[in-house]
Amino acid sequence: MNTSTTPIRLVYLTLLGIGSFLALFAILSVVLLLSDRTWFAVLGLGSFALAVSFTFVNRYRLSRGIKRNLWTEDQLEIARRFMDQRWLAWVQVALSIGTFSLFAIQLVSPRREADLFGFLLIPVGAITELSILLRRKPGPRNGTFAPVDWDNFKPIHSAHWSKPPAATE
Repeated sequence: MNTSTTPIRLVYLTLLGIGSFLALFAILSVVLLLSDRTWFAVLGLGSFALAVSFTFVNRYRLSRGIKRNLWTEDQLEIARRFMDQRWLAWVQVALSIGTFSLFAIQLVSPRREADLFGFLLIPVGAITELSILLRRKPGPRNGTFAPVDWDNFKPIHSAHWSKPPAATE
């Protein structure tokens, strides 16, 4: 892995792949609706496959870099702050609504273009996975507590377990 590649750069490249995926999805959907030219559909599907592979290769590189601790927390924090932006959440919501709208159209009418709804799940999943990869680890730095070590946990004991409950008036 190229160690000069930063996490924010990989996030940008992944989002670029998602954007090109969506653009090609829109173009290919329109072309398939308006014409039956097979050669154009094959060319579009090839470009589509390149955009998907570009997205997943960069997401994989980011995941592997995080697991191998190639970057400092400060480098990761830049990417985390970017992924915490509100507009990205709205993009995810819009894509989800579009996906389920196409799904509803497919249930109501048996048109073939509605079959493409499943492809919109790819960018929704990729953005969600980026958010999960860059999630902050629990600890005192961000105000949360460290996870409980259940292997070294003492049993709960109380001196009041054997007493009957106190009468309330």
